[in-house]
Amino acid sequence: MPAFNTSKRQSATATTIAPHPRASQQGWEPRCTDFSAPFSLHLAATKEQKIFTALDRPGLLGQNLPSMKFTASANPIRSGADGAAFAEQRRRMVDRQLRERGIHSAAVLDAMLAVPRHEFVPAACRAEAYSDQALPIAIGQTISQPLMVAAMSEALALSGSERVFEIGSGSGYQTAVLSRLAAEVYSMEFHAELVKQARERLVRLGGANVRLRQGDGGLGWAEAAPFDAILVAAAAPAIPPPLLEQLAEGGRLVIPLGSGPYQELLLLRKREGKIERHRLYWCRFVPLLGIHGWGRPLRG
Repeated sequence: MPAFNTSKRQSATATTIAPHPRASQQGWEPRCTDFSAPFSLHLAATKEQKIFTALDRPGLLGQNLPSMKFTASANPIRSGADGAAFAEQRRRMVDRQLRERGIHSAAVLDAMLAVPRHEFVPAACRAEAYSDQALPIAIGQTISQPLMVAAMSEALALSGSERVFEIGSGSGYQTAVLSRLAAEVYSMEFHAELVKQARERLVRLGGANVRLRQGDGGLGWAEAAPFDAILVAAAAPAIPPPLLEQLAEGGRLVIPLGSGPYQELLLLRKREGKIERHRLYWCRFVPLLGIHGWGRPLRG
């Protein structure tokens, strides 16, 4: 478990997101002020444990649809010609928000430094792209705070040769970071509009090793299994059995688990067919939806 530095934030107040009334309208993009609560993730200390309070995008719900294989580039996500100002903001983000708080993996820090977060947020939020908070994207969803993205990525302990499954593509930002850490990334998202937007960004930025699909992530991606690592970006009532079945021997699964105001972020490892469970820290995520989540599956 990483030793996070909490000297900059001694307390945190969890908040909830009330989507803007137009959030469900197709094509609507939020302004950063269009929500009734701030999109923020704080690191708080308790006597015994560190707590993440994460306002993150919802989980998945839906039916499997054909995926897309990217052919835009033979290389992972590139940083792009984003200008000196954004590059400097990204460097400060990595130094102050990640490295000083206990993110130690050189590969994860390099990936966070390379991926242009401002490319994954609405134009109205670009000035806040490298701030220490989650931000709104389309359809009332959010892009995770950089610290949460880095912490979950680091927990997977990727060496670069793995096949990774991500549940909750969202804007595609976490997907882009994973694409620089693994050989192949399979990512599933419920909302068709988010899939379309994430696909466009990843193709433009060079996501040749990423495949996207709309669907119920709790069911996994059977035809691409087994996976060396699985990342779930929503809180589940229990570990979805298909994910354990599709986890390779020696594989790692990171998932928020629980129904209360806070959940435990768990790291699971499969060894000799058995599952080892490790508690990482407390966190706060919205519920996973779908057959193995808190909501009913979408019916066609």
